[in-house]
Order: sequence, then C-alpha cells, then structure tokens
Amino acid sequence: MLKLASPDRTLPDFTARFPQMPSSSVLFTAGALAVAAAVGIALPLVGLDQMRWVAAGAVGLIGTGMLFTRPGIATALFLFAGLFKSDPTLSAFVPFDLTAAIGGLLTLACVVKLFRSGRFPEFPKAYALYLPIVLLMIASLLYTPNFGTGVDKLMKFAVFTGLGITCPFVLFDSIRQVRVFFYTLALLGLILSSQALTGLGGSERLVAHGTLTIQLGVAAGTVIALALGFFMPSLSFRRRVLFYPVAAAAAIALLGSGARGPLIGVVCCGLFAMWYFKQLWLDLGIFALAGSIGLAKVGIPAASINYLSTLVSGDASAMGTRTGLMGLAWRLFREHPLLGVGIGGFGFYTRDPENTFPHNLFLEIAAELGFFALVAFTALVLWASWEAFRQLRERGFPYAREAAGVFSLLIFGFIQMVKSGDMNDNRSMWLLIGLPFLLRSLAEREASRIPEAHATAA
Repeated sequence: MLKLASPDRTLPDFTARFPQMPSSSVLFTAGALAVAAAVGIALPLVGLDQMRWVAAGAVGLIGTGMLFTRPGIATALFLFAGLFKSDPTLSAFVPFDLTAAIGGLLTLACVVKLFRSGRFPEFPKAYALYLPIVLLMIASLLYTPNFGTGVDKLMKFAVFTGLGITCPFVLFDSIRQVRVFFYTLALLGLILSSQALTGLGGSERLVAHGTLTIQLGVAAGTVIALALGFFMPSLSFRRRVLFYPVAAAAAIALLGSGARGPLIGVVCCGLFAMWYFKQLWLDLGIFALAGSIGLAKVGIPAASINYLSTLVSGDASAMGTRTGLMGLAWRLFREHPLLGVGIGGFGFYTRDPENTFPHNLFLEIAAELGFFALVAFTALVLWASWEAFRQLRERGFPYAREAAGVFSLLIFGFIQMVKSGDMNDNRSMWLLIGLPFLLRSLAEREASRIPEAHATAA
C-alpha cells in the first residue's frame, strides 16, 4: 500500500487532550434534539409563512448533521447532487450549489476524521499512477490554447473529482459504510426513476428534472447494476420477486430516457450476472419475457424507442456529433502524441461551445494530455478491474457480495466513460476505480483483527 507518510509519521495526537470526546452518533442525536427543541420554541413566536423557512432551516441542519456523520450517504449524494439540484422545488429552498455544499461537508468530515484518528490514510499502490496524470495536467497549462478553461478543468478535478477519489479511503473505515453507500445510490436512482415515470404516454423522451435524459439513464442503470450485482444474488427467489417492482421501475425509466450508453451498460451487467450468478438466470428470463409482453403497454415514448433503435440500425451516423468529436480527438492525439494539446484544449479545436469534449475519457486524456497520461490511466483502470476480478474468484474473500457489486458498477461505469461525459462528469467512475482496493484494505484489516482477538481471548 502506498502511504502518504512514512510509518513513523503521524498527525499530532490532539485526541489525547480530549479522551472522552463523544462519538459522532451521540453528537448528531444531541444536535437533532436541540434543533427540534428550537423549532418547538419558535413555533408560537413566528407566523406560518416564516415557519416554513424555520422548518426548512431545521431540516437543513438535521440533514447536514446526518451527512456529516454518515459518510456513505454523503458520498452517494455527492455523486448524484448534480441531478437533483436542477429540481425547481429543491432549488427554491437551496440557494447554493448542492454539489459544492456536500463536497464541503465531505472535506470537513475528512479533516475531522484525520484529526480524530491521528493518522494519514493509506492509499493503494495503484494510486501512484495518478501522479503522471496530475503532473501533466499542471504542466500542460504552459501550452494549452485554452488557459482559462484549462485552469477551471484542473481545479474541478483537484477539488471535486479528487475528493471522490480520496474520501472513501479516509471515511469508509468499515464494510458497513460501503453498504450504506450502495443502498443510498440505489435509493437516489430509484427516486429519480420514479419521478420520471410521470412522462410515460407522452411523445418526448423521459427526463430527470426537465432536460436530463442521459443522466436519468445513468441513475436508472445504476439501480439495475446494483440489483444484479449486489442486492438480488444474496436473496432467496421468493425475496427476489419482491424486488421485481424496483427493477421494473428502473428499467422502464431507462428505456424511456432513450439513453444508449446506460442501456448497453445494463446489458453488460446482465451478462456478468448470468456468468457469475447462475441463480439469476430464472429472474433474467422472467424480466425478458415480461419486457417483451408488457413494454408496449406502459407507454414508452416513440422518440425513445426510435433513438434506441439506432444501436442496431447499422447506420454509421447514429452517433451523430460524437463520431466527429471522437475523430477529432484521435487526430489531435496523432498530431501531438507525447504531451497532447493541453488540458481544456480540445474545446479550442472544436470551435463549438456546446461540444468541448469527445465523449470518451480515453480519447480526451490522449488528446489533451498525451501518451504518458493515457498509459497511466489505462493501467489504473486495468489494475482496478483485475483486483475486482481477483476478489470474485478468490475463495474465502470476506466481502464477496460487495466485490460483485463493485464489479457490476465498474462494468456499467466503464461503458459510460467511453460513451459520454468528460473527465469531471465521470467523477463517479474515478471513485469506483478505488473501491476494489478499498475492499482489499478492509479485508486485510479484518484478517489482522482475528489473530489479535484470539490472542486477547487466550
């Protein structure tokens, strides 16, 4: 494991001064009770109109405490916050950027965790591959044709994407936090999927909060990927049947969104489930039969069906503008193979403010940062995938269920990063790349505790 500091270097032991510091759960409970008491006192003192804002503030304070003390929930919300902040109802009560706010809470939680533990986290050896990528990002500011855009992109990567890369190794100190993260991801995806179902029977593709078709597909696909890799395999058939409505709602939202990348990702997750979980063959057969019979009756918009049909039409122009953008990225890589055109430079060559990235993360890194960054990123993805696959095949791995969920999410996320989004849009994939190494670290930590427990008992 790669350490940020040598084994004998630790943070100052501030916790020794406060040996009786209460746990985060106790602090959160006390804070929630205090807020509830304050609302009760304020109720007779203010009018009903003002009370709406008092209640909103109280909910906000309690929610802030929950996010601060439950890192699995906060991390999932951090990934999906961009999909919820476009909700007009939510934006009326949240006059600030939701992603930045949750990111700030996560950063504060990391600082507090480091303060209380007194130790720097251990990152996997694979994370050394981030060094050439980040160094080339910084160096390329010297020659990028889009300096302002490059600085903005670098700062977003360092602050937001970097937080997703590092925070699980600081905050997820038990397998329970990984499970909470999975549960929250699935719940958020199901909420977005359910909200979009109100558009069934219309003529336009289903969307999440107005205009987000691909994002709706990603949210719904995440639910299905977790269902196939994490939730359903551990259940008996009778209990899996109870999960069918959840999977059906996500599948209808996915098809209704017309998002091709998420659909391909879900199909790949289904193939993985058929290979690894033989007990799911019956379930997948039921899904296929129900889909062929019932989809025509649920009102999937014709625009969605027509858009998805381009996947099998054989028409080379089905990718539309993205084909040209990917071709441009490949040309720029061939013309500037070693160092690329510089971070943020791709948009300079497209001359189109609406299309500033090639919708393929490998091509984006190759075009903007060059060969060395491309090799480092490819090695990082392969290393994470191999570690996840090893955990699937390793007998006795204590977190095999979670490993299957991570592998399913990696499959789904890989399809998204080669099909849509830019470097920072795909921050969820950067986070997922670290989860196989996190599971290995937690398993090794658990294995080291067993001999200690036996020795103590003896």
